[in-house]
Amino acid sequence: MSDDEKKPFDVFELCVAVLLGLSAIGAALAGVQNGQWGGKMLENFSVANTTTTRAAKEYNEAVSNINSDYAAVAQAKRSILDGIYAKSADEKEKDFQTASYYLTQQLSEDAYEALGLPKDKYEPDVPGAKKTTTEAEVEEDLKDVLPEEALLVALDTELHDDDSYSNGMFETAEKQLNEAEAKFAEGRAANETGDKYSLTTVYFTIALFFAGLGLVFKTRMRWVFFSLGAVTFIGAAGYMLTLPWAS
Repeated sequence: MSDDEKKPFDVFELCVAVLLGLSAIGAALAGVQNGQWGGKMLENFSVANTTTTRAAKEYNEAVSNINSDYAAVAQAKRSILDGIYAKSADEKEKDFQTASYYLTQQLSEDAYEALGLPKDKYEPDVPGAKKTTTEAEVEEDLKDVLPEEALLVALDTELHDDDSYSNGMFETAEKQLNEAEAKFAEGRAANETGDKYSLTTVYFTIALFFAGLGLVFKTRMRWVFFSLGAVTFIGAAGYMLTLPWAS
């Protein structure tokens, strides 16, 4: 009976088979993780793009509201000045009523507060709110005029004097931009992690190459190639264990 018939299996071939199997499993796992991290990257980039679009819309609306506030303040100050130099008490009251209308109903809340006006007098013209329709209601609204001292304070106050006004107007847009930047950062991190798993797949493939090449040789040289494959596999497995795992 020959030596080949006496041996139930070849130790080298068994070691190579185990190494080939483990390397194939490692490469498959790395490929799955690469795909999952790629999905996370796309998801984060999509959310970031959507959030950026909303932030741009909020920014444009804030700019529009600021322009509207400045226009209303300019109209109110013109009426206040007309009231100050009015020739009669009726004209003065009418001008102050007009100024009060612009300040209490046409300004944003941030602008109203920036001018230091009485909070209990603020009545913005909200879309869908009940409108005054009867003469009695109109007369009642006209009686609700801001105090003259408050109007004089508003006359000497500029919206840009208070940084909290502009900060408040752009607060939502800034918050959404920060959220978008955070999502972009998460997307970039996911992309980098996916690239590392892709590199790990290459390492496992190299281990497969060396292990398979060892089967060609019938001398001790085959153990050299097996050792190269084993070292490459251990390095690839160790490197993969340092990477975050996608859930």
